[in-house]
Amino acid sequence: MLIIAGAAALVCLGCSTAPWQSWKKDMQAELEAGSLIAETPSGPIEYTLRGSGPVVLALHGSMGGYDSGLAIGGMLAEAVAESARQPVSEITLLSVSRPGYLRTPLEAGSSTADQADALADLLDVLEIDEVAVAGGSAGGPVALQFALRHPDRCWGMILLCSVFEQKDLEDFTLFERMLFSTAFSDRNSYRTVRKLERNPEKILSGMYPGTARRLKEDPRLMEMTIRLMRTSFPMSLRKDGTYNDIQREQSFPASDLSEISTPPAPCLNLLETIVSGNN
Repeated sequence: MLIIAGAAALVCLGCSTAPWQSWKKDMQAELEAGSLIAETPSGPIEYTLRGSGPVVLALHGSMGGYDSGLAIGGMLAEAVAESARQPVSEITLLSVSRPGYLRTPLEAGSSTADQADALADLLDVLEIDEVAVAGGSAGGPVALQFALRHPDRCWGMILLCSVFEQKDLEDFTLFERMLFSTAFSDRNSYRTVRKLERNPEKILSGMYPGTARRLKEDPRLMEMTIRLMRTSFPMSLRKDGTYNDIQREQSFPASDLSEISTPPAPCLNLLETIVSGNN
């Protein structure tokens, strides 16, 4: 009887849902509820479209998603709310999940050129003529390709800490690659998020000590950074896109860059991104 009871207990334990599993399920449901899917010739693309006025297309970096674009839009809006000296028109923020992130499959475009063309397909579906493109980190090369390949649809461009040359995965040490691969597990993502909630300064200090020291002097900027960091989780939903960003070639010949005719987007207009529900 004891053996049977023990076996039954083990079965029950196996059926119970671990905290990190429930967390991922809730996070995934929340992310899916906050976005739409457009069926384009390149494949399905996840997006949100908020606000009114000229359209700014937000392209997130590695380990991001459409939620990262929304977080950046909110941060920029808050930053300019204090510094703007004159009223400016509102901006429509179009935030997408690049291929391999969240609900946009990698098949929608693995190369930066393919991703730029997929974005043009998305604009066709949404009946948007032109955008200013804002690319952050690994989203920067896609922004550059969009400006190169679709100049008639790009009224402005801004790069935020853009990648111009990317290391290949083989350039990392074996230890670094092991750490990187385990970081995408849902269990580790859950633990990191819990630590981020309890002691964000400790997490930042371990990852970026120099940046953490500067952020500590500006609590408001620290809060913005934490908000953006949260949009990297669950990391398993962003793994395919992140590995694709690392493994593909992202350098740009000077000759290609010299062909870009798109002007830099007026910073004031971009930073005045007033997005309903994301202020």
